[in-house]
Amino acid sequence: MQSSLPKRKISDAENRLRLLFCVDALAMVTREQLWPFVAGLELMEYMPMCLYVDELCKDGSLLLGTNALKDVLCLTEKGRSTLRLFLSRLPVSDRERIRKAAPAYAASLQERRIIRAVHELAPGGGSRTACTVTEGDFPTLFLRVDGRGLAGAAIKRFRSCAPQILTLLYTLPLMDEKTEPILAADLSAALEQATPNQPAICAYGKHEFSGVVQLRKGNSSMWIALLTPTESEARQWSNAALHQSSELFERIEALLLGKDGV
Repeated sequence: MQSSLPKRKISDAENRLRLLFCVDALAMVTREQLWPFVAGLELMEYMPMCLYVDELCKDGSLLLGTNALKDVLCLTEKGRSTLRLFLSRLPVSDRERIRKAAPAYAASLQERRIIRAVHELAPGGGSRTACTVTEGDFPTLFLRVDGRGLAGAAIKRFRSCAPQILTLLYTLPLMDEKTEPILAADLSAALEQATPNQPAICAYGKHEFSGVVQLRKGNSSMWIALLTPTESEARQWSNAALHQSSELFERIEALLLGKDGV
């Protein structure tokens, strides 16, 4: 009777790459949600997965989210750089299995999340796109996109790239206030009052606030409103977003155009 061939020994480095690739493919996932995906693809056992996740968090390749992304694993810039540099060391067969399985699994995790992108009439009769992500009573994210080509791309791709946009926005390092945000009466007023040099915030009840910023690049504009748990964080986030406005616009633009792949 012919014996089966021994399984290939997987190195620690390759297993870490597998997990980084999984988190990147799923975009937003907790450790508890990651395990069924990893187990279904027979990538590794539970305890090794937990150890590798801890190591990746400690070395800065993964970030454990807080606030609206509490307990969610996010790929950091260091993690993205690692994937770009060493992706060739991950067998193509593993990459394809992960890529093929990720969309359906990610969709099953997003059942509570309502994601919409609709055309909106702009002042002067033009067309723009209003994108929303809602998970509770208030919009977690409102993104308005105005610009030829980009608004159309948002209609087509926002639903698929919303998790990556949320991760990008919630992982911006908060910064002390440089510009005093306008305290607007509601989200509509905040969107009207925010300018490329002036952030705004608005309250939902006594506790939650949205930070609101306007970003511009050439003839295109974005308005972003992100839900935060406190007024202080809304102020800090809106200042951080304006401080990185050019880079932030380009990253969101790349996601909407489908040009942000590893």
